[in-house]
Amino acid sequence: MGGTVCGCAATGNAPLAGQIIDIGTPTDFANEGVYYQFIRQGVIITKTAGVLGALSAVCTHRRCGLEKQGDGSLSCPCHGSVFDSHGKVREGPAIQNLVTLSISKG
Repeated sequence: MGGTVCGCAATGNAPLAGQIIDIGTPTDFANEGVYYQFIRQGVIITKTAGVLGALSAVCTHRRCGLEKQGDGSLSCPCHGSVFDSHGKVREGPAIQNLVTLSISKG
């Protein structure tokens, strides 16, 4: 059974409103960690304590697409905000953490 990410935010604004991305099956995310293969579609997949999650890869400051850095952080090329791999703001001007997205079995 595959999974999809829906652009339905659990908190904050929904930068991917209405967009659905097929992320594959849970076996595609066997290890704990952060997965960046959908960053160009605006999504980062996380697996913590065996639970899959999804974060928006769109900056909460001015909605620019984020870029992965070598240390796993995410930076905004537009205004310089930096987020850790779990979506928490490390440097502004952004003041809100990344938006959490819904994952559903599809």
